[in-house]
Amino acid sequence: MQSAPAVMELHSPAKDFVYNGLATKDEKDIFYLNGQGKLVYTDRKNNQEIFEGIFKDNKRQGYGAKTCLGDKNVFQWSYEGVFKDDWPTGQGTVRTKDDKKVYTGEFLKGTFHGLGKLVMADRLTYSGMWTNGKPEGHGECHYNLERCTYKGMWVNGLWEGEGTITADVGGYQIKGHFKGGKLNGEGSRTYKNGKTLTGTWVDNELQSGKCVNTDNTVYEGAWLGGRPHGQGVKQISGGKQYHGMFCFGRPWGVGYKYDVKKDKKVMGYWDGSKFLDEEPSAEKQQEFVDQ
Repeated sequence: MQSAPAVMELHSPAKDFVYNGLATKDEKDIFYLNGQGKLVYTDRKNNQEIFEGIFKDNKRQGYGAKTCLGDKNVFQWSYEGVFKDDWPTGQGTVRTKDDKKVYTGEFLKGTFHGLGKLVMADRLTYSGMWTNGKPEGHGECHYNLERCTYKGMWVNGLWEGEGTITADVGGYQIKGHFKGGKLNGEGSRTYKNGKTLTGTWVDNELQSGKCVNTDNTVYEGAWLGGRPHGQGVKQISGGKQYHGMFCFGRPWGVGYKYDVKKDKKVMGYWDGSKFLDEEPSAEKQQEFVDQ
C-alpha cells in the first residue's frame, strides 16, 4: 500500500541522482517516483542524464523529455515524446548535437519503429516506414552528396522490391526491382536526352535487354560491362539491321546484314569495325564461332 503522491526532493549519493517531483512511499518507507517530476543522474565520468516528465512506480511512463549531457555539460542528444515502461515508445523526436541527426516519428523500446522521418545534415533525408531501427516497407530517401532520390520498398535498411531512383546529376531515372540495395531483375534506365535501357539486370549491370538511342538506333541482345556483348541485333535508320555477335560494343564475328525494305540478307563477318567478307568460308565461320 502506497501513500498519496506528494512533492518531494530525493537524493541518493550512492546512485548520484537528484529527484524533484511527485512521489509516494510504502509501509516500509520505500520511495516510488509517481507523477510529474525531474530526475538528474550523474555518472562517474560526469555525464548527466536529465528527465522531466511523468513517472509511474519509478518508470518513465507517458510524455516526457530526456536530455543527455557530456563532460562540462556539453549537449549530446535529447528525446522528447512518449515513454512506456522506461522506453521511448510511441510518437517522439530525437536529436543529436547541432541537429546533425533528427528523427521525428514512432518509436518502440527506444528504436525507430513505424512511420517516421530522419534528417541527417549534409547526408540524407528519409521518410517512411521503419522496423527495429532500419527502413523497412515503403519509404523515400534523398541522398545529398549523390544528389539522387530513391522511392520504393525497403528491407532491413536496403532497397528491396519495386522502386525508382531519380538522379539530379546525369539526368537519369531507374525503375525496376531491387534486391540488396541494387537493381536486380526487370528494370529500365531512362536518360534526360531520351536514351533508354530496358531488360534484365544483375547487381546494377544490364545482362540482356534493349537500348534505344537518341538517333533511333536500337540494340537488343546480350550485355556485359554496360556494352553489347554476345548475341544481339542492331537496327539503324533506314530499316537496316545487323544480326550476330558483339564484343564489348562492336560487331565481331559471324553474322549477317539485313535490309528490311529490300528483304535482303547478306552473310559475312566483322572484325569490330567493318564487314570483311561478303561470303565467309566454312573455315572462317568456324574460326569465329570458336572464339
